[in-house]
Amino acid sequence: MVIDGDAKISQYSKKSNLHSFRIKSNGGATIVDNTFYFPGWTAKIDSKEVPIEFQNILYRGLIIFSLPKGDHFVTVVFREKGVH
Repeated sequence: MVIDGDAKISQYSKKSNLHSFRIKSNGGATIVDNTFYFPGWTAKIDSKEVPIEFQNILYRGLIIFSLPKGDHFVTVVFREKGVH
């Protein structure tokens, strides 16, 4: 869901550990994936990992990330991390 900026999401697919979608932003946007953050989740825009913010006061605990202007393919993926 777009929570700030001008963007339109299309071709959305959501499985338990993989969310993917196309998104077009006309000037940058902030996106929230309605998933609670836990170590192991990553967000990628056009295959490049981007920082996840999960301490937003209005969406605390949810996966949030910034999207630059343009047409993009986004994936939000969970991969279990081993115990070290």
